[in-house]
This record gives sequence, structure tokens and C-alpha cells, in this order.
Amino acid sequence: MAASPHPSGDLYAPVGRFKLSDQVYERLKNAIACGELQPGERLGEQDIARRMSISQAPVREALLRLTRERLVLQIPRKGSFVAEISEQEARDAYQVRIPLERLAAKLACAQTSPEFISALEMDLDRMREAAAADDLRAMIEADTSFHRRVWQVGGNPLMSEIWAMVEGCVRGFTLVSNRLFYADLTEISETHAPLVEALRIGDAEVAADLFETHAATVWDRIDSPTEVDSTW
Repeated sequence: MAASPHPSGDLYAPVGRFKLSDQVYERLKNAIACGELQPGERLGEQDIARRMSISQAPVREALLRLTRERLVLQIPRKGSFVAEISEQEARDAYQVRIPLERLAAKLACAQTSPEFISALEMDLDRMREAAAADDLRAMIEADTSFHRRVWQVGGNPLMSEIWAMVEGCVRGFTLVSNRLFYADLTEISETHAPLVEALRIGDAEVAADLFETHAATVWDRIDSPTEVDSTW
């Protein structure tokens, strides 16, 4: 993995005292999500370990975890690479995501709190800021954070694991695909306001309906773009 294309930021800063493999996992995942590490780019285990001033074992563990989540592809005798997500893989991910958004919303309603709602409102504010700046990557990051919170707050650990796999496919495909999927960032951000309100009220059925419809609408946008723009 060449050093020159990547800006100096958090990715290769020395790691702290918490479990090393978890820290490496989060840093690599975030770098993939924001586009700092590009699809098809090689992830050299030894190089990453050297840059982070750690041994190769936690890097290897992190790469295996990312491989299970389909964010990384491991090729025998060649190494690990940032996965390139196909349209079919994104379709498969949404096929799982749409019905599970209902369950995630219901579980979240049972566990809602002022702190949880405040965190969602912060994500919504970040989406609005991204829309105002026309920053697609920031929008996707805030959008993903929003839905990750909802899937995790319900307390079912399997939901968190499923989300990790779904998130990788969905976000990876969106980042490398046609900008028309997120053509109107303001519209995208504002579709989340009713979701926050439903969770604030705590009506599980209303929240479930809204989250399911939201996910289905996003996939319809991705699956059937209404116009073609050759600049993207």
C-alpha cells in the first residue's frame, strides 16, 4: 500500500491501550468508508503494522474481521484488498436490510432515551451540514452513523453483526457508484427527521413502517436512477 496517496490523519497514528485489533479494525473501516482507501487497493499487513507501530497479529485479526463483513477481499498468495462492491451485492444487502429496518425500529422504541434521541439529532445535523456543503462522503458517513445507532440500541447483538455486513455492502457500493443515487442531499437529510420524531414518540408500529419505507425508497433510488449524467 503506497504511502503517497493518503493524507496524514488518524489512520496511521499510534494506537492506544484498548484492544489493538479493535482499533485497527475501526481505523481501516473508517478509511474504507470515507474513500481514503479505495476499492481494489492492496492492504499490506506488514506495511499497516509498521505505520501503526504495532505487531502484525492485530492487523491480521482486523483484516479477517473486515473480510467477514465483505469490506476486504483476501486472495491467496496475493494478499488483502479493499473490496469492490457489485450492484448485485448491494441488492442482496438491501434485500436483508429493508425488512430488518422494521425490527430495528421496534427494538429501538423499547430502548429509547433522551441521550439516544440527542445522538440521532446530532447525526441529522451532520447530514444537513453535509447537504449544505454538497459533501457526499460526509452525508453517507452521517447517514450510516444514524442507522447504525438504531440497529445497535435495541440490545440484540445479532442486529449489530448483521448491520456490520449490510453497512459494508451498502456504503461501499454507494461511494463508488453514480452520484445520482444521492442527487438531492437536502432531500436525503430531511427524510430522517420523521424517523427521529417517531422514535422520540416511541410508537413502535409507526416507527417500523417509516423505517421500512425509508429503506425501500432509498433502494428504489439506487436501483432506478431517473436520469443519466456522464460527469459521474
